[in-house]
Amino acid sequence: MQRNTDPAGNSIGIEPTVRVEDVYKSFQDKKKSLFSWRFEALTVPALRGVSLDVYAGEVFGLLGPNSSGKTTLLRCMSTLCKPDRGAVYVLGKHTVRESFAVRHCIGVVFQDAGVDKILTGREHMELFGNLYHMPPAHLRRRIDELVGMLELEPYVDRLTGTYSGGIKRRLDLALGLLHEPSVLLLDEPTVGLDLSSRRVIWNAVRKYATAGNTIVFTSHYLEEVEILADRVAILDEGVSIAVGSPPDLKRQIGGRRFTIRVEEFCPENIAQAALEALRSEGIVERAQINAFDYNALELFVEPELLDQLGIDPSLNEDEAYSVYAERIRQTLKGKGFDLFGITERGVSLSDVYMSFAGRDFRAADEAARLDASTKKRKPKRRSSLES
Repeated sequence: MQRNTDPAGNSIGIEPTVRVEDVYKSFQDKKKSLFSWRFEALTVPALRGVSLDVYAGEVFGLLGPNSSGKTTLLRCMSTLCKPDRGAVYVLGKHTVRESFAVRHCIGVVFQDAGVDKILTGREHMELFGNLYHMPPAHLRRRIDELVGMLELEPYVDRLTGTYSGGIKRRLDLALGLLHEPSVLLLDEPTVGLDLSSRRVIWNAVRKYATAGNTIVFTSHYLEEVEILADRVAILDEGVSIAVGSPPDLKRQIGGRRFTIRVEEFCPENIAQAALEALRSEGIVERAQINAFDYNALELFVEPELLDQLGIDPSLNEDEAYSVYAERIRQTLKGKGFDLFGITERGVSLSDVYMSFAGRDFRAADEAARLDASTKKRKPKRRSSLES
C-alpha cells in the first residue's frame, strides 16, 4: 500500500481510518491475601497510553505475547470496551459517543466461532444478511462472492455442526465481510488453524484490503504478521513499543542473528559457561540463553562489532559474517567446547521485540500463559472441620 509520507515516515494530508489517542484501560481482578482466606481487589492495567493511526487500504497488525493488550485494544475499536482515558475514532466517529454509527461501518470477528450447529453456512449468511437489511438479490450475489473467495463451496450447504475448526473460521470471516464494512477487525484470525485454512484467510484479507478497505488484526504468530501486515504495532504489557512496517522495523535493528548449540540438548550451566567464554574474548555484546530452544545461545551481531573485532572491512557482508562465525567456532574450540552447530539468519520480528522489550518473545508469551492459567485455578475451600 502506498501513502504520501514525510522523511520520518509520517503520513501527509491523509486522515486515518482508525485513530487511537493515548488510550488507557484497566480491569478489576482479585488476589488471595497472604494472611487470610480473603481476596483483595487488584487493578490490572491492560493498556497504558497507546496511540496509533491506521489508514485506508492498510492491513495493520497488532503483535504481542499473551496479555499484552492486543484484544483489549481491538475491543476498544469495536465499541465493546470503553477506555478509561483517551479516545478511539473510526472513520472520524468517536467509539463511545457515536458507537451506533461506528457499528454500522465495521465488521468484527473475534476468536470464538459464533455459529449455530443446527444451521448451514448459507443459512447463517442469509440470517446475518437479513439482520443487515440487505436486499435479497444483493445478498445472494454477496453470498456467492464470499463462498468463492473463502473456498466454501463443498461446505456451505452442510450443517455447521459438521465443520472443522478451519471451516468454521472461514465462515466467521464470511459473516464479518458480508455487509462489506469499511473497517474489518479480526482477533487472532488463524489461531490453531491448519496451513490450508490460514492461506485461504490470508488471501481473503489481502484481497479485501486492496479494494481500499481497512483491516486491523491481532496475532502472536510472528510469521503471520510478517506475511500479512503492511504495518504493525508491537505491544508489550499494554504499551506500544514500536510501530512501522516489518521491513523498516527490522532495518532499524540491523545486523544478523546467530544461534549456537554447544550441545544438541545443552544443560544451562554449560550454555552459560560457553557464553561467558565468548564474552571474555569480546566476541559478543548482545546475547541470551534461550531456555525454550534447549539452552541455545542467541547472539545479535551488528556491523559495528565486526569492525571492533578487526574483520577486514573490504569483505562483503556475507563474507564478513562468515569470518565472524568461524571466529566463534575457533574460540569455543580453544576453550574446550565441542560445538554441535551454528546457524545464521537475518533479523526477524522476534528480534525486533527483544530489542525494544528486552526479553524473548516466546518466553514472554509462555510466561503470560502460565500466569493466566494460575489465575484461573480456584483455591480450595476450607471444610467446616478446618474452621
